[in-house]
Amino acid sequence: MDNSLRPGEPTPPIFEPKAQLLFYLIDGRSYPLTLIAGDHWLTYDGSVWAVNADEPATEAEVAALLVEAGGVTTWWGA
Repeated sequence: MDNSLRPGEPTPPIFEPKAQLLFYLIDGRSYPLTLIAGDHWLTYDGSVWAVNADEPATEAEVAALLVEAGGVTTWWGA
């Protein structure tokens, strides 16, 4: 039985960017990751975060967006 997250299925609240990455990697996802957090798209290619697909972001900026979204993200992908 496959218990992994489906696209659009929310995560439990996780406020640290590295913990979000670990959650998705444990769930079997790989880079690049595209996550939806509130009104923002977060992407991570294995070394760099971006917000809304093209704005480079620091880990602190991503953490602030995660806090704003209540720590909940959804995975976007096939």
